[in-house]
Amino acid sequence: MTRSASREGSGLGVVDHDVHGIVGVRLVGPSPADAAMVARQIGPAGPALPRDPDIVIRFEDDLRPGRLRWVDLGRTGYDEQAFFVVPSGRRPSRARLSLAGLDGPLEIVCQRRGGRVPFLVALVALAALRHGCAPLHASAFRYEGAGVLVTGWAKGGKTEALLAFAARGAEYIGDEWILVAPREGRLYGLPEHIRLQDWHLDRLPAAARLVPASRRRLFAAIRGLERLHRRLPRRAAALAPARLLDSALAVLLRQVNVQLDPMAIFGRGPSRFSCPLDALFLMVSADGGDVAVTPADPRTVALQAAASLRCELLPLRAAALAHAFAFPRHDTGWLDRAETLAADRIAAAFDHRDAYLVEHPYPVDLAELFEAMARHTPGRASAGNPDPVTGRAAARGPLHAEPAVR
Repeated sequence: MTRSASREGSGLGVVDHDVHGIVGVRLVGPSPADAAMVARQIGPAGPALPRDPDIVIRFEDDLRPGRLRWVDLGRTGYDEQAFFVVPSGRRPSRARLSLAGLDGPLEIVCQRRGGRVPFLVALVALAALRHGCAPLHASAFRYEGAGVLVTGWAKGGKTEALLAFAARGAEYIGDEWILVAPREGRLYGLPEHIRLQDWHLDRLPAAARLVPASRRRLFAAIRGLERLHRRLPRRAAALAPARLLDSALAVLLRQVNVQLDPMAIFGRGPSRFSCPLDALFLMVSADGGDVAVTPADPRTVALQAAASLRCELLPLRAAALAHAFAFPRHDTGWLDRAETLAADRIAAAFDHRDAYLVEHPYPVDLAELFEAMARHTPGRASAGNPDPVTGRAAARGPLHAEPAVR
């Protein structure tokens, strides 16, 4: 999927990432921690780029702006020359970049050892538009020779579908961000670390074993506080200690998840995070009832997928608007044009595909979800047959050895 190399030069060298041969990303002067963090965002590194990069990320020890003027206090600002973003996280640090367009190479300057590069995955996905692809907020996997794309809104069940099929031997392609090439009808994954909720771990023993016991005990303690809070009588819930607990729970419940390397969960298959687009599912969480799968109009699903993508790009849009406030004469309308182009390409990729709507309760029983969706998943080839691109058979990941997930 990616190729990159470390070469001698100024600072700590140069590292190149070639994302599926579609988008080139070059790191200049990263620390080992910086290089590892980028690899967690867009995949591992390999040989040098055979072409000019689409995105250049430079790392500096001291990234001091002039007199910084805040737009969104603590998040975005500017000095006389440049626009700055302060990524959220445990180690917030400034990054300098221009959001005035993606028509040419984009340069981001980050503080060395400063944590995640802001908006990197979204910018890589949008850069793919220049090379004929479209980004999707989706999950993808390869099951019995067929490539399956699962799209929907946040918390709609995309990751759950991925986990349900992985437990039955499906090969991981990607979660959250997928690139689709309409002409080839092919999917490409961006293998970010996958975020699992505590209830996922309860249903997936192999994944739970990757999480330290102390972390799992913390999750259990938070859930215990939640149950205690629910049992409080209405009169007691109005008291100050109960209100304090209510506020604390809102923060704590956002912590009952963990990010894991997908390869540690699913194993490394032969597809190199790419597969054909053979089946299309739109996931929607619904109150009550069982899992229901019904045929859907692929043109409608394309419109819904485009809306989901625009939602995922809202943080980047907010930063672009802050950039427009800081430098009013700069053109930041490129994001509107990019979203329109992405919607057109998504429609082209989905046209004439078999599409299905999956409605399910949340949380969903993973075994029930698998049984309902598998009936509508085409088996282009048996699980042991080779992929027509890689020429190798699908691999079964660690989750496959677990008993039926219930």
